[in-house]
Amino acid sequence: MRLGESDARFRWMGVRPHQAALLLVAASALASWLVADRRAWWSLAAALACAAFAVRVSAGDTVAELVHLGVRRGLRSRWHQIDVFDVETHTFISAKSRASFRCYELEHRGRLDLTGGDRALGESLRDVADALAQRSTTSRFSLHVTDLGGEATTVLVLAPEVSAPSKWRPLDDHERLVSAAPAVLERWTYVRHDDQLVRCYRVFDFSAVRETRPLLASLQRAGSASSLSLHVEVLSASRARRLSARAAHQLDSDVAAASAAGFRRSARTSARQRRVAERESLVAEGRALVRLGVYVTIGADSLSALRDAHTQLWRHAHDHGLRLERGWGRQYAWWCAQLPGSPA
Repeated sequence: MRLGESDARFRWMGVRPHQAALLLVAASALASWLVADRRAWWSLAAALACAAFAVRVSAGDTVAELVHLGVRRGLRSRWHQIDVFDVETHTFISAKSRASFRCYELEHRGRLDLTGGDRALGESLRDVADALAQRSTTSRFSLHVTDLGGEATTVLVLAPEVSAPSKWRPLDDHERLVSAAPAVLERWTYVRHDDQLVRCYRVFDFSAVRETRPLLASLQRAGSASSLSLHVEVLSASRARRLSARAAHQLDSDVAAASAAGFRRSARTSARQRRVAERESLVAEGRALVRLGVYVTIGADSLSALRDAHTQLWRHAHDHGLRLERGWGRQYAWWCAQLPGSPA
C-alpha cells in the first residue's frame, strides 16, 4: 500500500487541535477589543499573541510547540546516562527506558533486486508482522542500514523470543551497531556522544515518492556518514480493527462536514480517503496493522561538518520526494527512538 503523509499528529479538518483553540481565542479577543467601548490594549495583545503561537514555523511544529519544547528542555538535565550490556544471549539497552533485543545480519550475494531476493525478504518480514499481530500486545522490530566496517550492512532487530526468517544470521558483535557512551549531552539540534556530533531526523511525508522507485533508496545514497533505521510497531489484531475503523469513520466525518460547509474535496483528501479505506479492508482480511517510524541519523566530528552533512542529506531527501522533520528540541528522544530495541 502506498504511503502518504504521516498521521502521527492528530488533525481535525486539516488543523491541529491546539491551533484551532489558539485561533478561536485570538478571534474572541479581537472581537472583544473591537466591540468594547474602552478598548484595552491587553485584549489586542492577547489576540496577536495567540495568532502568533498558532503559526507553523517548520514541518508540523507551531510556535507554541517550540516554546513548549524549549521550556521542557530548560527544566530537565542536558546530560543523560545510557548503558548497554549482555545477559546470556540477550542484549539490554537502558536509555529513557530499558529494552532487550537480538540482532541478525543479512547475508546475501550480489544484487538482491536482480535475483528477486529483495521481494522475498520483504514477504518474509511481512509474514513476521502478520504472526506478531496475533499476539494480545503490541510488538516491535526494526531494520537498520548502517556503515559497519566500510560497507553498508542491514541488521534486523527482533525481540529475544521472536525467531528470525531465513537468510538472517545472528550478529554477536552488537557494539558495531550500538556504539553507546556512558553519557550523552543533549543540544537543541544535535546530541554529542563518543566525541561525535549526531543529528536525528524523522521522515513524515512519503506522498511525493514515485511508485516505481524504492521509498528509501535516496537516503542510502546521502553519504557514508548517515544511517537509516526503520522501526515497525505491530498492533494486536483486536486493536488494529478498532483503530482502522475509527480512522475511516473520522476521515469520512471530516470530509462530510467539510462538504456540508461548502468546501470542495481536494485530490489530496480523496487520495488519503482511498488509503484509509484500503487499510481498513486489509485489516479486516487479517493483515497486520503496523506503524512505521523512519529515522535518519548523520554524524560528524565538528559542527561545520555536521552542517555540510545536513545540507547534503536535505537535498537528497527533497529531490526524491521525502520530507524530513528536523526534531528541534527532541534530539535525545529521537536518538533513543532510533536505537535497536527502541528504548524510548
